[in-house]
Formats: sequence, structure tokens, C-alpha cells
Amino acid sequence: MTYNGEKIVRTGIRNFNFKTFTWNLIDVCNQQCAYCNEGFGSDQFRPKSSFFKNQSQLDSYKTVLKILKLKSIGPFEVDIIGGEPTLHPHIYEIVKEVNSIENCKEISLLTNFKKPFSFYEKFDNQLCSKLIVCLSIHFDYYSYEILEKCISASKFKHIRMVPLVMLHDDKKHWDNIENFITGLIDNDIEYNISFLNSCYDYVVNYSDEFYSRFSKYFINDDSVYSFNDNLKLTKYDIQTNNLKRFNGWICKPLRYNIKHTGEILNACTKERMSFLNEQPFVKCPYYECNCNVQWNYEKYAE
Repeated sequence: MTYNGEKIVRTGIRNFNFKTFTWNLIDVCNQQCAYCNEGFGSDQFRPKSSFFKNQSQLDSYKTVLKILKLKSIGPFEVDIIGGEPTLHPHIYEIVKEVNSIENCKEISLLTNFKKPFSFYEKFDNQLCSKLIVCLSIHFDYYSYEILEKCISASKFKHIRMVPLVMLHDDKKHWDNIENFITGLIDNDIEYNISFLNSCYDYVVNYSDEFYSRFSKYFINDDSVYSFNDNLKLTKYDIQTNNLKRFNGWICKPLRYNIKHTGEILNACTKERMSFLNEQPFVKCPYYECNCNVQWNYEKYAE
């Protein structure tokens, strides 16, 4: 990989040792986005859930909470996702319990924001002080009411509500995307952007026209990632220069997937998490790394 003629030989933060738990709290969703990497938008690949009929799955969160409370895990953050995690009947209890764990430094709740505003309002208290609610805005389901809800949610006192703008490659959604983003900017609301990734039946195709129209909005997402130590690159830089292909690189994978059944596996190696030993460096088995959390992990080209 190269960037502006410079060969990329290492990425990530040196000595980074901060775990991320991606908790797939529930395998049920109330939307069917065609580009969903969990398969909810595909008739062929959509999970066939028995969650609400299976008591062991419903109660699996209790075992997960006990594990996360172990001191030996060290510092971590938790991304609570789904499916749609707000459909879990114990979501308030789960967030408060995770918030109380000393080693937990941050909680992200990724939601499609379909629940009534009053549902999210209940999180706005001291017992959820580590919580960031990431409002994933999917423009197949967009209405102006969503912008109004975002404006109201930006006034919460104890938690952060951050819209995550899903940048659709279909031109029919572009007016709504631009109107939504300008509405956030006009109200001084922090937001992040997310590019779609090809998966299952959906092939992403961002055109030059797309980049020409929307690149001016990418600068508001100030997340940057280290390449060759001397380069700090944005999501836009990484996306447009194809800097996500680390197959065969040496990496220290620190993200762990927690299944809705309670099983915890390393997101890259699929091995069970060790509670006693540090995660070793491994050779990346994947063609592409699409998770921006993992761009902070130390990586070296062989």
C-alpha cells in the first residue's frame, strides 16, 4: 500500500493494549438494510432468530457481565450492537451494570434510533455517564423527524448522542443525506460518518460525483489514524486510497465479539479469549479490515 508515493509499512498506535468488546446483544433487527453486514437485509442470509423463545439466550447477558467484571481483563470499551440492541428487554440494566465496571472506560450503544425519544431519554442520568449513543442513520428509513430527534437528544446532560451518518452510495438518497448533515452543522451537533462496505448481495459503488458532492462534509469527522507514525489519516483518506488491505500483515488483534449466546471470541482469529495472557501478534487472515476500531491496532508489513 502507498499514500502520496510513500510506502506504508506500519500502522496503528505503538504499544496499544486497549480491548474492545463488540457485544452482539441480540440477533433481531427491526430494519432490513440491504448493505447490513449481519445479513438482515438479505432473504438468504438473514439470521433465523429464536432469541425471544430461548431463555438461555435471554439470560446470557448475566454471564457476560460477570466476565467483564474480572480485573484480569484490563481496560476496555464496549460497543453494544445487534441486531438492534434496544430491542433487548434488559438493555437499561445492561448499560448501567457495564457503566459501573471500573475497567470499562467507554460504552457505545449503536442504535437505528427508531424507538420513541422517551426511550433514549431514560439513559440520561449519572448511572450511564460512560455512555455514547451512536445514532446510526440509515437513509432507506429516513424522515425529517429523525433530525428533530437528534436536535432534542443533543441537549442531554449526562450522555453523548452522536449521529453516525451512513453514507449511501445510491444517488436517490443524496439530497436527504446532505439536508441531514447541514441540519446537524446548523445546530452545532457533533457527528461521525460511515462508508458502506460490500457484503452478501450488496456491492458498494461510490462514484466521483459522490465524492465531489460530499467530501466537504468529511472534515467534520475528525477521527484520525496513524500510518508510518508520521501520517495521520482520516476515514476519507483511508477509503479513497484503499488503505484497508492488511492481509498477511502482523497485527495485535484486540477486538472481541460477544455473541448473543454469551460466547466470546477474538474477532479476527475466532479463538476464545484468554483471561490470563496478553493477546499475541498474529498474521492477518482477512483481505480487508473495515472496522475503524481495529485501525488503531499495531500492524506491520512482513
